[in-house]
Order: sequence, then structure tokens, then C-alpha cells
Amino acid sequence: MKKLLSISLLTISFVAFDYLGGNSLWPLVQPTMGAYLQSGKAYLQCWLAELSDSGNAATKIDVMSKPPQQDFLQQQAQSQLMAQMATISANTVPLEPKLAKEQIKQYRQDYEQADNSDDKRAALVALVELDKRNALPLLENAYRDQDAGLRLEAVEQLVAFNQQDRAVTILLSALNDPDPNVVMEAIEGLANNPDKKVISGLSQIAANHPDQLIREVAADYLSQARDFAD
Repeated sequence: MKKLLSISLLTISFVAFDYLGGNSLWPLVQPTMGAYLQSGKAYLQCWLAELSDSGNAATKIDVMSKPPQQDFLQQQAQSQLMAQMATISANTVPLEPKLAKEQIKQYRQDYEQADNSDDKRAALVALVELDKRNALPLLENAYRDQDAGLRLEAVEQLVAFNQQDRAVTILLSALNDPDPNVVMEAIEGLANNPDKKVISGLSQIAANHPDQLIREVAADYLSQARDFAD
């Protein structure tokens, strides 16, 4: 009986998480999930008590422990829980914008106060992911940093915006970065862009950069950019 109850409650937990996660409500009601699980537990115990009150309890409990009956009990408990979750969903105003705003504020604080490159890069990635509307100014500022690791991260993130003029301008500037890793990332970020400024920038790198590998990669991407321009 304890095993049956445990299996059912575990099923309830997964169903609740799936339902709430899919409706962006899980963060709002997670603290109260214990109460709902207790409700499901009480429901199952009530079923077992009813079985015990009539006829041969051991036989009936054994019958209810068979797979089809287990499924039935779980479905009943899940139905009760899902009804409660539906009520919450219908009567709760989603707080995603507020939560997102608070997270952005926290990530920006983490970014500004980070005392090492890794933490600053991690905060930058989190900010870009959460606040894409303001990502370009943030990445432009990050690229001006003296830390090569942060500049590299900024260029890597700019690739997702490489169809926007502002991002292309920053990537073109990065072609002249003193760090070869940043230059390589900028070249890749400008790939397949037929803009004349991009073709001109890649041409200069392919012809003049002191690193042979960078020259070769730039030449390859330059060829692709020209193909797109034709």
C-alpha cells in the first residue's frame, strides 16, 4: 500500500510540474505544492479506507494494487490535482514581466560587480538571453572592455544579431582586435553577409593579417560572402 501511495504521489508531482511549467506558473505555486501533494495523499488514503471498510480489505487492496487499478487511482488523484491547478491558472495573473525585470536587475548587478572575467561573462550571457531588447548596447559596451575574454564573449553573442547594422559595425571593428581569438570569432560572425562593408573588411583581413590561419579563414568566408552577393 505504501508503495502504491508513493508511486501515485510521484506521478502527481511530475504531472503538476509539467502542467505548471508549460503554463509559466510553476514559480508562483511551487511553495504550496506540499499542500496539494498532501491533498492527493489524503485522496488516495480515503480510497484505501473505503476499501478497508467493506469486505476483505487485504483482497481488495491487493486488487487495487494491480497495474490497471493503480492507473485508475493515479488518474483519480491527478484529476483532483489538475482541477486545483486549473483553478490557480484561471485566477492568477502571470508575473513573468515582474520576475523578468527583477532577474534583469540582479544579472546587471552581477555583471557590474563581477570581480573576475568568468563571472562577468556569465552575467553578460544571462543578460543578453533575458533582455534581448537591450542586448546590443550592452554588447557594444562589453566589447570596449580591456579584458579580452569579455570582448570575445561579446563578439560571440553578437553573432545572433549579425543581420542588424549596429551588430555588423561592432563585428567589423572586432576584425582589428589585438586578440586573434576575437578576430576569428568576428570573421565567423560576418560569414554569409553580402554587405559591401563586410566584403571590404574580410578582404583586408584575408590579405594583411599577420596570422596565416586567420588569413585563410577570412579568405574562405570572403568567398562565401561574395557568392551571396552575386
